[in-house]
Amino acid sequence: MSKSPANYFSLETVWLSQTIGWSSRANARDLGFLATLEMTPEINRHTIFDISRGSRGDGSAQHELGRTMRLAITALFFCVSLWPSQIHAQPRGSELILAYPGAGGTSTIILAAQKWGFFSKNKLNVQTVLMRSSIANAALMAGEMSYFAGVGPASVSATLSGVPSRAVWVTSNRLTFELVANPIFKNVAELRSKKIGVVGLGGTNHVSLVMALEKSGVNPKNFVIISIPAEQSLQALETGHVDAFALSPPFLVQAQSKGFKTLSDIGALIEMPVGGMTVMVQKLRTAPDEVKRVIMALQQTKQAFLKNEEEAIAFFAGSQNMDRQTASKSYELLKKSFSANGVPTRTGMENIVKSIQTAGRFAGRNIAFEEIADAALAAEVARELGYRVE
Repeated sequence: MSKSPANYFSLETVWLSQTIGWSSRANARDLGFLATLEMTPEINRHTIFDISRGSRGDGSAQHELGRTMRLAITALFFCVSLWPSQIHAQPRGSELILAYPGAGGTSTIILAAQKWGFFSKNKLNVQTVLMRSSIANAALMAGEMSYFAGVGPASVSATLSGVPSRAVWVTSNRLTFELVANPIFKNVAELRSKKIGVVGLGGTNHVSLVMALEKSGVNPKNFVIISIPAEQSLQALETGHVDAFALSPPFLVQAQSKGFKTLSDIGALIEMPVGGMTVMVQKLRTAPDEVKRVIMALQQTKQAFLKNEEEAIAFFAGSQNMDRQTASKSYELLKKSFSANGVPTRTGMENIVKSIQTAGRFAGRNIAFEEIADAALAAEVARELGYRVE
């Protein structure tokens, strides 16, 4: 049986998820600095790393983290080099690699754009790759790719840390995360010292959870926060690997259908855009037409998603292997959150910056919208599609 690109990347994704996992005990001020690497079995999963200073108490953290990152990136692009012959038959360099952080939530638009042919309609040969933010940022810096499907604390932090990138398009203007837990827990306070799952340390999911915990009057440092891929969230809850999980649709709906209860509506507590597209500045300068076509494809997909309910629900059911009722509930939750025109706003980006600075990073620094976002191409696309742009 011949292997498809999906086969290659599913293997790569399993390896990466085992190799670059994170967990932490951290409050908002500690966020992004104190972390525990959940590595492969050969590496002690409880080793404490101080990311800001690159130390582990024995001075080897920076070496281990750098080595792991290099291995992960090498593995990823080794998989790309093994791409099936039908891809190699195309002109060298013609494929566009677009990484996305997870299969659920706002990444649905990325997957639907591929499935429904909106990339090809805009003359784009796109290969989508499931990749965590930490790996994606390293790959962006290495020049191995130019597009990452994410706009949030992780991507903006990377930009402010020196990755020459900009947010160019947003998927949603409201968080869809909810904290669900085993029904034996009646409130958030009862989760003290328990394990809470998030999808990627330092990303929107993690940061918004920490902010919501603080806003609820509890200290995030009293919880054990563990990074687990969204696709493994239900299994982690059912097996007791975690006691609670900050989830978005469709995984949120699946967890609720299994009897897990919502203890906190994170989206109702924290206002922040989520999802979208971050692009390297060099790509914006040298290939603005390509970037615009990528944005056009994504915005057209979002239009189709909102207008064609039955097709969207069928896509959900098929791509996430769920029943129609669960798919329908997931669709309704996402539909309410999707940003209308996709243009990054100053208010939305300012809220992301505030969340980062609340965590103690770049505190006191005045950050201009232009340092982290470029809304020009998204605004052009929105106008061409008939949206109102302020």
